[in-house]
Amino acid sequence: MDKYYRPKIKLISMPIDKVLEKASAIGLVVMWVITYNVFFKLPNMIPIHFNGSGKADNYGDRFTLLLLPIMATVLYLSITYLNKFPHIFNYGVTITETNAEKQYRLVMRLLRFAKLSIVILFTIIIAEVYFTVKGSIVGLGWWFLPFTLALFIVPTFWMIFHSYSKKNR
Repeated sequence: MDKYYRPKIKLISMPIDKVLEKASAIGLVVMWVITYNVFFKLPNMIPIHFNGSGKADNYGDRFTLLLLPIMATVLYLSITYLNKFPHIFNYGVTITETNAEKQYRLVMRLLRFAKLSIVILFTIIIAEVYFTVKGSIVGLGWWFLPFTLALFIVPTFWMIFHSYSKKNR
């Protein structure tokens, strides 16, 4: 057997996968609704960058805010498409007929969680920009950076741990 061969199998979505997909789709719609609702209430100059402590440190045109839902939509669609081809991803273990389903499922779930995380983070940023401009808050706050890191690092380590566990090899 070719060492680069990876079985192409059709995976049936588990309930958690369906929840992640629906939550991401709903979150994307909510992001666009929030963006639409706040965009015309914003002044021409808005905070467009926040430092590590969450304070606004750069300002720009309010149209910059539209980049977030546009990028989120592109990433959402790209990850959704990419998830159809789990056999093309890089894996830390050799993919065989016996472990392919479990390994593919792990990576696909990680991508679904990443998609949801992107939607959540971008929506928070849009709302925080609005509330910062309104004067209700002062920037993203100290919690945003650790929250963002945790949202991506914890699931990645979870996937790596499960990928290398004996039951998935």
